This record gives sequence, structure tokens and C-alpha cells, in this order.
Amino acid sequence: MSTYLVAVVGLFDHIEDKTADGINVRAYCPIGKADQGKFALDVTVKTLDMYTERHFSMPYPLPKLDMAAVPYFSGCAKENFGLIIFCEIELLHHELHSGASCKQWFPEWNIWTQFLQQIAGGLHPNALEQSHPIKVHITQGD
Repeated sequence: MSTYLVAVVGLFDHIEDKTADGINVRAYCPIGKADQGKFALDVTVKTLDMYTERHFSMPYPLPKLDMAAVPYFSGCAKENFGLIIFCEIELLHHELHSGASCKQWFPEWNIWTQFLQQIAGGLHPNALEQSHPIKVHITQGD
């Protein structure tokens, strides 16, 4: 394990839950915002159970997984062995103030149809006459 970043220093509340395999999952949130970490905690516990059981057929290698919502963190997220650091907006969810896009994870939301709508905007410039292919044949001049 890399040792350059092993902790987050500050005052935090936390909530925790366990996976079916007994992995302790914690969401560390700024003081007074622990309730906003509940959605991320629930999804993480379900995701760990799903990936270890169905997809990888091997146990999660640590006894815990911590997530920390850090105010004024410009990186959006930083993954470390057993500790994932998020900027607040990426981890916390407030029922009245967070957008629906913060909760998109569930199959019944048909996320792939939204993905296709978003990618179409990026593909449109490729269809223009002034666009050129990424692979271009270059001939050597005399």
C-alpha cells in the first residue's frame, strides 16, 4: 500500500454499515452532514456485495472501506487502498438540494438512454464537412 496518503485530518461525523461479508463501510462527512452520506453508504454496501459475489468471485481484500467527503477538495475523488476521498458534492446527497443526476445509478433509471443522448452531442461535430479523420495518410514530399 502506498503510504503517501493514509488519512484525512479534520472534524467529521460518520455513519457506517456492513456488507453481507462483514466488511465495515463508513462514510465520513463534515460535522452535521452525516445524514447526507446515507445514499452513498447504501449504494457502496450493495456495490461491494455485488462485485465481490457476482463479478470477481473473490473477497474484498480489506476489513473496511472508508469514504470521506472533504470540503474544498478540488480533485473530485482520490482512490486509496481502503479510503476513497471525495469532494462533498460527489459523495453527499441532500433530498431537497441535490440534483437527480447525483442519484443515477439504478437500472430502472435507464441510464444508457441518457448516455446516448449525451454522446450524440459529442459526435455531431464529427459529421461536419470541415472535420477530418483522426487517421490521416501522410505522403512524403520530394
